[in-house]
Parts: sequence; structure tokens; C-alpha cells
Amino acid sequence: MASTSKILIISEQLFNEKALLSLFKKLKLDVTQVNSNKLALEATNTKTFDAVLCDIDMPKININTIIARCPKKSVVFLSHNPDMRQAIEVIQRGAADYLAQPVEFDVLQQVISKILQTNNNIPLIGNSPQIIKIASKIKQMAKRVTPILIIGEPGSGKRKIVREIHQISPFSCYPLIMIDCVSVTQQQLSKELDTDNQKTLYYHNICELDSSLQKVVASSLSNKKIRTIASTEKDLTTATALNLFREDLLYKLSSITINIPPLRERKSDISLLASHFLYQYAKKIQREISLTANAIKALNACDWPGNVIQLKESIHQALIFTNSEGIIDVPSLSLPQKNISQKTSTDKQKDLPNLSLEDYFIRFVTQNQEHMSETALAKNLGISRKSLWQRRIKLKLDKPK
Repeated sequence: MASTSKILIISEQLFNEKALLSLFKKLKLDVTQVNSNKLALEATNTKTFDAVLCDIDMPKININTIIARCPKKSVVFLSHNPDMRQAIEVIQRGAADYLAQPVEFDVLQQVISKILQTNNNIPLIGNSPQIIKIASKIKQMAKRVTPILIIGEPGSGKRKIVREIHQISPFSCYPLIMIDCVSVTQQQLSKELDTDNQKTLYYHNICELDSSLQKVVASSLSNKKIRTIASTEKDLTTATALNLFREDLLYKLSSITINIPPLRERKSDISLLASHFLYQYAKKIQREISLTANAIKALNACDWPGNVIQLKESIHQALIFTNSEGIIDVPSLSLPQKNISQKTSTDKQKDLPNLSLEDYFIRFVTQNQEHMSETALAKNLGISRKSLWQRRIKLKLDKPK
């Protein structure tokens, strides 16, 4: 139900272990513990961690390698014998912070939360008028604690907008917890709502929330300790008219709305996004990679029904077929099917009023399941694999044998 960030702890012995692990549980962190420099290097060589806590007093600890293998400004060094010159040195080398042990947990929580929000947040990519307007709107209203409703097609970047809002909001030092409205239970929802801890709850695809839980969410919006952000792929006004969504919940959520346009309506952003994803992947595998002019034209010519996530997946898959010179050309690209990509915007607009979320889901899955994995299908639809599986069962949509 909740999104999970990964943290690596490098220490021979955890300080105040019980309380520390309780803090990490509260922050919804997936914890990996190692007790030697060798194990630390093995862990950072095989996994990517969102934050790292490292006891700098450990023998043979390789500070430079640990910093180099982790995301920028994600490593916090801890010392029982704090030294100002050492602190300045590790900060200059790229560490996020240097704290004295025993550390105050309130301080540690703020430091870790800041790292997670910063490293999970890449500025909005795009120069289209729509994205510039959205970026401006985020800055204007993020400081308010009023509920926010984000509207957009699957894969359009709703979760990206959520992270943008959260990073600059008054709740940025508190956990951001994603609730999958397709699968959340009464017990899980109550656990998140019945608390005195401040947090931001992000209701992913609130259009799919069970009617019995919609009343619970509507009642919770008066809780000043919980910031609420919700996203939807459906037209909630239509859903309300059909008695599929509570009118009072829609009213409370929609005081501030952000409409994310599909990628086909902001094609000037495609090449920028493709270059960004290519840079990120190339940096990870430590290799120079580039797109040919024809490849960029081919990317711009597509309508991308799966939006930004589908574009990202196409770039990722293209790396497999990159030639020895690190050049990606058209044949290496995994592009949308022609019957989708060649459809005009006018044709799509005619179809949209009659296309329900279920219709879109069925059409996309049946058209792509022969050549896409379940993971790729889920990513392109902007849902989890579990949600994909549950919707298959609900719609009696079997996987091909």
C-alpha cells in the first residue's frame, strides 16, 4: 500500500537499536544492515539506496567509494568522536550530513526525510506551456495544506507532481505515504488515519476507492495533521453523476486541481524527457550513449498512449540493443504500435468521451500483452503489478498462454 524507500545502515553495532528501528518503521523505510566495509561495498555495488547511515569510526571504512556509489547527498556519517575538520571534509566530498552520536532522533528524522524528498525529486522536465504553467501553480499552492486533486492519464506523471508538491510543502519533513486505492483495505486505511503523527497521504487513483472507504476519507480531511493529495485517471464529475463517487468527497478534494496533459499534447517535451532518461541510465551503467536524429524524430512522431512512463521504458529497453559505439537508432527503439501511434489527436478526442477507464485498460492490455511483460504493462498503465493482477481478475482478462 505504501511506497517504500531503501536505507542502508553501515555499523558494527546500532546505537539504541530498538528505538532506531522503530523510527525507520515509522518512516516506512526498507532497512538493510551491514557491519563491515566489505559488506557495505558489496551492498552498494548491487543495490541502489535512497539514504545511507554510516558509522565513520568503523575500521577500514572506505568513505570515498561509499559516497561515489550512492545517490548525490544521500550519505550521513555518524561519529562517537566528532571532529570539525573531518565533518567539513566528508561534506565537501559529497556527504549529506555529519552527526555526533548519540544522535537525537528528531534531528535524524528530519535529516533522513530531507534526503528522501530531495533524492526522489527531479525538477519537472519540459518547456511546453502546459508544464511551465503546472510548475508555477505548484509553487503557488504547495505551501497551503488544502487538499489537492491531480488529474491525468495513466503514466502522465501524477506521482512526480506529488513529490514536487511535497518537497516544498510545510509537511516536507514528515513521511509521504502512498495509498493504492485499488487494493487498500479498511484496516490499512484506518491505521494510517488513526494517528497523531503528521504526514502526507497520497491517494493514488482515488477514482478506484471502494465506496465504503470514500466516506472515511471524506471525514478525515478535517484532520490538520494530515496533508491530503489525491490523483485520478477518471472524470470524477461523471463518476459522481453515476453515483460511483461521493459528491462531498469530490467537493473537498477539488478546491485545488492540477490537470496534467498527455504527452501527445505536449510533444515539445518528448526529446527533453528522452534525453533526461538516457542520461540517467547512461550514468548508472557508466557509458556514453546518444540518440540519432532519426531516433529523436521517431520518438516525437509517436502519440505515447502510456505517456511518460512508456517513453521511459522505451529508452530503457533501447539500451539493450545499443551498438558498440553507444548509439541508439530507430530499430533499437520499442515504439508504440502503429495503429495507436498513427492515430490523430482529432480521432483520439472523438474516442475519449466514450472510453471508460475499464475500456482503456482492456484495450491497452490486449493490444500490448503479447510483446510486453506484466511489469512493463503495469508501468505503462501507471499502476502496480498487484493492481494489474487484481484488475485482470475483476475484468476476467486472462494472460495469454
